[in-house]
Amino acid sequence: MTTVSDPKVTGPERDARVPEHVRALADRLHQQLRSLIRRHSLRDPIGRIAPELTSAQVHAVIALGLDEAPMSMSALAQRIDAALPAVTGVVDRLERDGFVERLRDDNDRRVVLVGLTEKGRATSRQADEHMSTMLCLFLAALPDAERATFVDSACRAISIACGVGSKPPTDAT
Repeated sequence: MTTVSDPKVTGPERDARVPEHVRALADRLHQQLRSLIRRHSLRDPIGRIAPELTSAQVHAVIALGLDEAPMSMSALAQRIDAALPAVTGVVDRLERDGFVERLRDDNDRRVVLVGLTEKGRATSRQADEHMSTMLCLFLAALPDAERATFVDSACRAISIACGVGSKPPTDAT
């Protein structure tokens, strides 16, 4: 099983591992993404579902809603890729506004868990529905003949990024 290399590796060390034809495709996609960023904010299109929340707060609500179970503060910090002190502030504000609640682990009372309230679950469901709607609109804009191929390729790339897929053959374009 091959996974995507460490995204923190940059420069010649990373480039040496990528065949030139793959680099050309990546550069083409990169340029298209740059064009998209010039026209639309990519910071948090999902953030519009709860404009009173910051980007970090929206990410925390979505992360907590994925498994629908409380998680530790450190697990939440890892899931949203933020430092634990920053997540503490995010959770403080979400708790104050009624989106989450702090709970104690029955097995270890020192562990603080964070779980969604009904308001938080509703917001998480709304974000999930919004993502689904936006994906439908995006896919509907693609030609019929390209839609399934795009989804198959995107799913495979995501599997590779998650470490559960295999690397495509090097001679693929």
